[in-house]
Amino acid sequence: MNIKRDLPGTLKFWEAKREIVNRMLAKLNMAKLTDLKSDLLRHELHEVVDRVCDALHPSFDQVTRDILTNEIVNEVLRGRMDQ
Repeated sequence: MNIKRDLPGTLKFWEAKREIVNRMLAKLNMAKLTDLKSDLLRHELHEVVDRVCDALHPSFDQVTRDILTNEIVNEVLRGRMDQ
């Protein structure tokens, strides 16, 4: 059986990640993020990434979506802590 998966490390995965981050950042009010508690912020970011991923890449399997979501949320939270 030939199953094509877009796993981390593939060009499509990284392009999707960049596209989702750009769309997500365009939708977020970054000033409000600093007011949210960490758990609530993580939940809200997951919701946004999931919606954007649904719209842009509905063919991604759940494992790929979970990896993509977690990487994006962690990067945004790291960036928040660096500020």
